[in-house]
Order: sequence, then structure tokens, then C-alpha cells
Amino acid sequence: DGRRPDAAPGSTVARIAGEPAGDAHRPAGMASSSLAVATTEAGGEYLATSAGSALYYVEGDTDGSTCTGDCTRAWPPMLVEDTMPSASAGLQAGMIGTIPRGDGGRQVSYNGHPLYRYAGDTGAGATTGNGVQDQWGQWRLIGPDGAPVAGE
Repeated sequence: DGRRPDAAPGSTVARIAGEPAGDAHRPAGMASSSLAVATTEAGGEYLATSAGSALYYVEGDTDGSTCTGDCTRAWPPMLVEDTMPSASAGLQAGMIGTIPRGDGGRQVSYNGHPLYRYAGDTGAGATTGNGVQDQWGQWRLIGPDGAPVAGE
């Protein structure tokens, strides 16, 4: 039914491509598919996975076509395995959506932006991908209001 045996009722399964399916970094009692609000050292709020991984988007991409192939190794997409992920307090449920990917998967989006994790982040709370400019574009943390988070 898309729920994990240890997940809260009504939660769903989403994962970051390339992340192990285990829950070693997930706080006890929190569904692994939850989107959460985290805070930067400068006090800005941003979207993160329940494991604490910051979530990013690349400017100008609304359909996931900007980040494919090699890009997904540096910026693994947040994929939906069954149904929509749940949102924590502070997020606008109406902004959570999915987009179909070229490989047949579905990627979680927020305010129309496909969501990615950055492979260069070294653990929960790391936000080193914010402001990165690479061959795929300009990468930004996304705030609970759906707008980019200012650089630190």
C-alpha cells in the first residue's frame, strides 16, 4: 500500500535516488518520506528530507529535463515510489506535487520546482549546494514559501 511498516499512518514512500533505503539518519517515529523545514546557520528556512538532507532546485527547470544523466550523480532527484510524500508543519501541502521523469519515475516537486539533493553535502544540515552554478544551471535551496533561499 506504499506505507513502510514503521511509518506513521497516512505517510507515503519517497526516496532520494542513490540514497540507501535504510533509516539510519531518520529520527525515531518520523516517516522517511516526510518533507521538513530546516534552518540555515543564518536563520533562513529551507526544505529538507526527514533525514535532514537539504533539497534544492535548479533555476528555470519545471519538468526535470535539465538534470538527467551525469547531473543526477551530483544532484540526485527526490523520487516517489508510490504516492505523495507527507509535509510537516510550516509547509504548504498545495505546493507539493510530482513531475514525470524521462526514465519513467516520478519526482517530488515543490511550488513547481523538481527537488534534488546535493552529493557534495556532507550530512544532515549541510547546505553547500545553495548558490552553486554548474553546467546544468544555478542551484538554490527552496523555502517553505516556494521561493529561493538567499545565500549565506
